[in-house]
Amino acid sequence: WCSLEGAYFPFLHRGMIRPLGEAQVEWWHNHFLSIDYGYGKSSSSAGLYVRGPAESSSRVQVPGIDSRRFDQPEGPEFPEGRIRKIGELVVPHVPAYELAQMVVEAFIKPGVDGHRRRIVAAYLDPANFKEIGDGHTIADQINEVLEPWEVVCQRASNDRQGGWQLLYRMLRTGEFEMTDVCPKSFEAIRTRMHDETRPGDIRKVAGDPLDDVADETRYAVYSFIQQSDKPREVRLEDAVRGLDLGSAAIRWQQKSDELDGEDGPIRMGGRLGMGRRFSGRG
Repeated sequence: WCSLEGAYFPFLHRGMIRPLGEAQVEWWHNHFLSIDYGYGKSSSSAGLYVRGPAESSSRVQVPGIDSRRFDQPEGPEFPEGRIRKIGELVVPHVPAYELAQMVVEAFIKPGVDGHRRRIVAAYLDPANFKEIGDGHTIADQINEVLEPWEVVCQRASNDRQGGWQLLYRMLRTGEFEMTDVCPKSFEAIRTRMHDETRPGDIRKVAGDPLDDVADETRYAVYSFIQQSDKPREVRLEDAVRGLDLGSAAIRWQQKSDELDGEDGPIRMGGRLGMGRRFSGRG
């Protein structure tokens, strides 16, 4: 195995790919989508991601002996759970509505043991929210197809340097993994090169479909981790993660009441306004 000179992620190797069968993904886990729509010279890329449950290392406890001498973790811990990419779709030259239909067929519509995947968020390239001349946007066309499935895209975070740096850290620690059903995603990330003109950024390669796959992956991880407006379900689960059953039930109710308060009416400049409510829709 040889690393590429100038590669942004020089530590990547095929041994880091997680077999999907080992990921133990369940339909009720928090899934989310990412889409980078492109036409002309660009390709469209869509990905399906999942954040698994918290992972804690088992520890050795010896009665009568100072446990700190043996209290060594057997492996990394991920109290927030790992994020894994478990689906990819890369297609050139398709209309936006057709790409959305492909996303529905590949990631939303299929049942898992009779259940649909629990999709809590979907992120779309911010450029797709610009009007295209008739008062509509690419985002409108995609959402028109996704809305019947209770999935609506929101703007992805597009901090390139911040996104690449977060992706670097999470790949290095194992907090983000690509599975063996996403070969183009692994190849895209493995072959990205430093941009010598923009420190911390990756060189754009016009017309390279792997460039679009890399951007879509960055949108997904950075947006899900960094955006403050996480879906309500995710914020509630974050609040009780790691607590015992009794404490979790109390904290769940407290956090639920807190979020309900954020949704209530607020006063703005002497006028009655409505608080922001976020339900995973854009």
